[in-house]
Amino acid sequence: MGNINSILQIITQLSEAEVELQRINQQHPNPAQLKDKASKVREILTDVLLRGDDSLLEYSPNLQVSGSQFDAAYQQISQEFLKTVRATIENLTKFYQLKIPKSWVHFAEEQVIIGKRYTPLKRIGIHIDKETKKTLTMLLMTLVCANVAQVDEKVLFLSPAIDERSIARLLVAAQEAGVSEVYRLEPIQSLAAMAYGTPIISKVDLIMTSGDLELTLAQQMISGQVRIESYFNQANLMIFADGKADPLHLALDSLFQLEDDSKVIFISQSLELAHSIAAEVTKRLQDDIYLAKTLVYRGQAIPIIVVDSLDIAIKLINEFAPQSLQLAIKDPWSILNKIDNAGTIFMGYNTPQIVGDYFGGSAINLLGTGVARYASALSVETFLKQSNVIEYSTKALKKLVPSLEILSQTGELTGEIDSIRARLEGHEKEL
Repeated sequence: MGNINSILQIITQLSEAEVELQRINQQHPNPAQLKDKASKVREILTDVLLRGDDSLLEYSPNLQVSGSQFDAAYQQISQEFLKTVRATIENLTKFYQLKIPKSWVHFAEEQVIIGKRYTPLKRIGIHIDKETKKTLTMLLMTLVCANVAQVDEKVLFLSPAIDERSIARLLVAAQEAGVSEVYRLEPIQSLAAMAYGTPIISKVDLIMTSGDLELTLAQQMISGQVRIESYFNQANLMIFADGKADPLHLALDSLFQLEDDSKVIFISQSLELAHSIAAEVTKRLQDDIYLAKTLVYRGQAIPIIVVDSLDIAIKLINEFAPQSLQLAIKDPWSILNKIDNAGTIFMGYNTPQIVGDYFGGSAINLLGTGVARYASALSVETFLKQSNVIEYSTKALKKLVPSLEILSQTGELTGEIDSIRARLEGHEKEL
């Protein structure tokens, strides 16, 4: 009982709350640990670069998943699972189709044309090194989003360490969501193959990956070869609740997260609710001794922060910048415009995070702790390239010369102005 009580922290002092949130946000790899593993990672990457498929086949003789393996996977899963996957794909497709950016062209004065053009990436790679409770969701979101963006080739790499039962679920989900190729390969080799390419595995334009310290190092080493977006296995959920929220519902929402080594932070203006949440969480942990012992072993706390005002609550939310924010309050829409930093926002008493995970495009994919301050979640634009389109007429070009001459006084635009003058002189000769 004492151990369970040590997990829960009811915090009423603002300074203490800020320190705790800062502590949770500071979860970056230790530089010393990264340095120790650098030599091993570099050796593996170099070996794949130099020897290609020979290097890969040493680790994984049966490299590519065959059609018969897909067939076997379908035999191992239930019809209920298959129906759920298809329903999830349908809902995610509808969600992401609402977010497709449109190419545009604007015709300005003096026959100036400006615009923006979006084109899909040709080939993307998805790497999964282990299965968590979020893995299936992340896979479906990524594939569906890439489909909506009209990416041609979607390649999946699964670690051999993933057990066969989980592999069956992931293969079925990937097939249903339109995967092009699937490979079983060790994590570092997977990233190397995607970044450098081999005769068997073509190079990709974008890698979607997650992983441990070695994979973090590998990502840094190949970053100049390919674009990389990182999944974050450890998610965080911040729940802002008022006195009318049901503490049982909130406790269950938090336990769902905690089972997957994620972080949960409560904020409320109600001290009574804080104690009720603590009581409900304690009760559930007493019934789940394994989870309770796991949390104690990790040293993982569940802060329940009690604030004096709505303004302070919003300040803490924006400073913490959660991946997922649950507004379990009567009128969440009244404060929505004050929330600047959050990945996905779940509105009201009846919208827990799991709804977004499977049917609403939750932000679990690309946002780590605190990243919502400056980055956005997975979207269709993740799989699109942007090109600016510009066309100037002779008349519009001529109007630029006086401004460019002033700028040329810095000594950096002389050649550019000469190129414009040559065009104008050539046009006058033609006339």
